[in-house]
Amino acid sequence: MDPVPPARRASWPEDLAAPEPGRRLSALVERRPFGIELAAAPILAGWSAEAGLGLPKDGDVSRVGSRLVRSSLLEATTESAVRLVHDFHRRQPAERGMPLETLRRSLRVPEWLAETAIERGVASRRLVLAGGTVRLAGFEPRVEGGEPEVLRLVQILQGAGLTPPSVAELERETGRRDVMATLRLAAGRGLVEAVERDRYYAIEALHRFTEAVQDIGRAGEIQPAAVRERLGISRKYLIPLLEWADARGITVRAGETRRLGRAGH
Repeated sequence: MDPVPPARRASWPEDLAAPEPGRRLSALVERRPFGIELAAAPILAGWSAEAGLGLPKDGDVSRVGSRLVRSSLLEATTESAVRLVHDFHRRQPAERGMPLETLRRSLRVPEWLAETAIERGVASRRLVLAGGTVRLAGFEPRVEGGEPEVLRLVQILQGAGLTPPSVAELERETGRRDVMATLRLAAGRGLVEAVERDRYYAIEALHRFTEAVQDIGRAGEIQPAAVRERLGISRKYLIPLLEWADARGITVRAGETRRLGRAGH
């Protein structure tokens, strides 16, 4: 009745003994947590490959790539994906969405099934996938205190110029524990940008730094000492800013000096 039974003990649906291959196949898929390979279907169900799948229209079987799985499993996994994203928004309302890889792992199913479930959520317009994150359709990130609190952090960074406080220092100054999430929200709006993992700069400050580097670079090599003297900042801030400029093509490092890159002209 099941020539290649699953490794773990499974139920014995009555349709394993059905005369129709399609019904037998549905029962065979039901016995396996994550279905069967399509290539194995003719062998397991006992019919020739030329006969086609012959699945009953009212059966609980869906095709996912090269596998046949229970339709109910696919639906349940999709519902789990939506629920996990909903719970993430409830816990982290300031974040733009749940990291895609985190969602995949949280589903605790094979990768191919997780991918298909997320794709189904997107296709049905219940989920939105963008920038490596997944969010509920219609969701907008928010922080406690609303827009004034976002602008408050931005104004602190604007006032600090090229010597902004770190995330930990901002937390102490503002008394907020969601500073990182709020800064990411502001970054998504183009108001600030991360130069280091725990240090954000106002966009105006980065424009000032870029203009200074470009001015020096038009005259020749860009020496760190010249940039430091021009802007009056210490190496603590200068080196990460120079590396930020390298990463964006504003400058190109050549040993201990730099020259203007394509984005710097």
